[in-house]
Amino acid sequence: MTLPGVPMGFLRSLLTTAVLVAMPLPVLAETATLRSPSGLTVSGAIIAYDGEFYRIDTGNGEVTIAGAGLACEGPACPGDVVERLVLSTSDTTLLRLAVSLLSEFATSKGWRVVETHDASGPVEIAMGDEQGDPRFVVSFRDDGQSWKILRDPRELPPSGWRDMPLAFDALVPAVSVENPVAGLTLLGLRAALAGEFPDWVGLGGGEVPVTVHWAKGLSGPLTERYDLVPDGAGTLHEDIGDAADAVARSSGGLGLLPLSEIGNAVPLVVSGPCGRGAIGVPTAIRTGDYPLSETVVLRHTARRPPPVARSLLDWLESTGAETAVRHAGFVDLAVREVLPGRDGRQEADPPTLPSFGAGGGGGRTAVEVELDGARRLDVAIRFRDGSSLPDRSASIQIDRIARAIVAGQFDGNRLILAGFSDANGAAAVNLRLSQRRAEAIRAAILAEGGGGGQRVALEARGFGETMPVACNGVGWGESLNRRVEVWLAGDES
Repeated sequence: MTLPGVPMGFLRSLLTTAVLVAMPLPVLAETATLRSPSGLTVSGAIIAYDGEFYRIDTGNGEVTIAGAGLACEGPACPGDVVERLVLSTSDTTLLRLAVSLLSEFATSKGWRVVETHDASGPVEIAMGDEQGDPRFVVSFRDDGQSWKILRDPRELPPSGWRDMPLAFDALVPAVSVENPVAGLTLLGLRAALAGEFPDWVGLGGGEVPVTVHWAKGLSGPLTERYDLVPDGAGTLHEDIGDAADAVARSSGGLGLLPLSEIGNAVPLVVSGPCGRGAIGVPTAIRTGDYPLSETVVLRHTARRPPPVARSLLDWLESTGAETAVRHAGFVDLAVREVLPGRDGRQEADPPTLPSFGAGGGGGRTAVEVELDGARRLDVAIRFRDGSSLPDRSASIQIDRIARAIVAGQFDGNRLILAGFSDANGAAAVNLRLSQRRAEAIRAAILAEGGGGGQRVALEARGFGETMPVACNGVGWGESLNRRVEVWLAGDES
């Protein structure tokens, strides 16, 4: 297609394949003229403008033109554009996270925030200058095409959509501070939620009736995976905060609550039949050592968003976003060292582990010798059964460590990728499999640009079935034991 009087070179410099997703302007009868600094022009009816790109009907067809450096002349020229985004969340805690993120994003822009509420909570956030002129308006509703904040989606996003990790959270069994019970096996938790225990005696407590409290919006992939279904006789609350308050006030109350909304209730350790387990603290949630951990993601369209929405996506990977995540009560994605005694793990009786070998370490295990002086990071990648292929959630953990390396967080040090297996099969086979897993993660980090050049050395080490974090012999425990941990050590040179 050619336009009369307009060189093709000019058009090629302007046309793009970007898709305009801002609210379109109505088709206007008046024409507008887009003029370049050199005087070349394109005229036609403006169909849409998102603050960055024009879509214009030239009479010979529609074209999309990058507006940078162009002057728009004529009555059809748009004024300041207000970008609009529709966002939905699956529960009230995620709505709180969304508000926290958007408010912090507005602060980073120097914008004023105006919230509109109804009886159910915030319905719109407008961001703009101090004079109140909006630049970006986010409406909270689900219109079928809205961007969505979701908990732990186990399926790949539909075609044309992408999932961006925002935070970690966890479902934690919680009780009143008056309840002496400190932990439950996963099997016991399942039975208690299903109403199979009339009182707490069979769960290690007193003769107080078990009263289950649940909240709408919490049933999903995580509860389905572990078959955690509340008793029909339990109390269903509209709001998660109300469920947490009810648990905290009831001496026999039991709830399965997001850590971000636990309030004054007390979280319990979740363990397997061997006694090994973890409590839902941030470190155990980031590593996935806590079995009921989940990832919170933003599902957004894959097509190119308009300028402010694109700026929001970039900002969501910043330290400012991490701050907003913590303020909302969620666990951020930053990589940190695991402090001694703060990993959330509950150990069973120490297992008998093979020694490193005669004269190799004075009776210490291979892990103790290899990782002597190293500090564990709160990153762990899980694997499919009998395979060196990571599971679907691995990409988030690999991206976390690769970004930290690129940011220079570990310059001048070594990262030891420590591979482990479950206890199924021969020990020698498991040792080789754990080595392959560690090497696979090393390759994946390098592929993500996390090699760090000469600044960070990546070492792969396999340790087989030693150091289990959960009980072997149960499927969920074995899935947690199939992992690669990341340890930070000093430069040996």
